[in-house]
Amino acid sequence: MRLSRAATMPFPLAAVLRAVLICLSLTLSPALWAQDVELRSQDGSVTLEGNLIAYDGAYYRLETVYGPLTVAAEGVRCAGPGCPDLGGFVAEARIAARRP
Repeated sequence: MRLSRAATMPFPLAAVLRAVLICLSLTLSPALWAQDVELRSQDGSVTLEGNLIAYDGAYYRLETVYGPLTVAAEGVRCAGPGCPDLGGFVAEARIAARRP
């Protein structure tokens, strides 16, 4: 009976290699998290389609066929499965001060 190379690898090393490959595949492919959205201007004259990369409460960041675009949220309506829940969105702010 002949064992394959993978079968002769020590278990801990094989498990570590498998875990590293899984982590790399998840972190190196942000498209897994990006979801399709459509941003329409308030009057409906302009429509942008792409994958939502980020939303910070003021701007949408999209990956489009033209490259990454940043669009002010106040001028558009978002449609699609990747649109953020605006009712549950809470912006975070931190204020730091030095004492004299």
